[in-house]
Amino acid sequence: MRLVCCGSFIVGLLAANANSIAATVTYDASLNTLPDAQGWTLYQNNNGGPTPPAPTVSGGILYQGPTTVDGYQSWDTASTPLPNFTGTTAFSMTAHLKIINSDYYDDGNQWKPGYAIYMSDPSEHTFVLGFSNTGVRLSTDGNAVLDSNSGPLVPLNTTSSFNTYQLNVVSGEASLFVNGNFLTSLAVGAAGAYAYPNYVAFGDPTFTGGSQTELTSLSYNTNAQLPEPASLSLLGLGAFSLLARHRRA
Repeated sequence: MRLVCCGSFIVGLLAANANSIAATVTYDASLNTLPDAQGWTLYQNNNGGPTPPAPTVSGGILYQGPTTVDGYQSWDTASTPLPNFTGTTAFSMTAHLKIINSDYYDDGNQWKPGYAIYMSDPSEHTFVLGFSNTGVRLSTDGNAVLDSNSGPLVPLNTTSSFNTYQLNVVSGEASLFVNGNFLTSLAVGAAGAYAYPNYVAFGDPTFTGGSQTELTSLSYNTNAQLPEPASLSLLGLGAFSLLARHRRA
């Protein structure tokens, strides 16, 4: 009986340290409305090229694109203050997304994806999660997406099915998980890397890439409770010790 009580206590501690991300700002396609109706602002411009199809929502999926290299089509919001990415308050963004196509421009100096998710804190520290058909890439430069400010293009099949992308930012580092599995990380860059503080955006953001996507939800939390591996290890040792005591009793 003592072991059951102690086990329940340990489970409670684990639950308290688990990733309990409750969205502060959300786009939820299951409401069958566009992001515009849920507090996001649409920006689009064909820049003299073909006008992209209007985005639509059906069956709980937001259909975006296809956009062309000449134009852009994205949504953003700056309505909620974000934590400073160099601090200890965690920020977390989660998107359930399928890439139909996302081409990109890369001349060896600049990398601009056809689809990306941007986030910028009050000091304009920025992280960009960019997508191609065959991989994802993190960057800390929201303007030019310079290769020198970006991590590598990490191979990933983004087109075969929906994936859940979760980007956690805390203490100056962003960690990307795909379907619950760690994929890559990148340290924060300089402040002032983007001209928009407290900013989150998703879609085709540039004139140098095109995309077509399906999205069921995107949310972000400005005070996320993320698990700490050290804490979980200590709890695991505690559980082992209690079990050993019980066996000796």
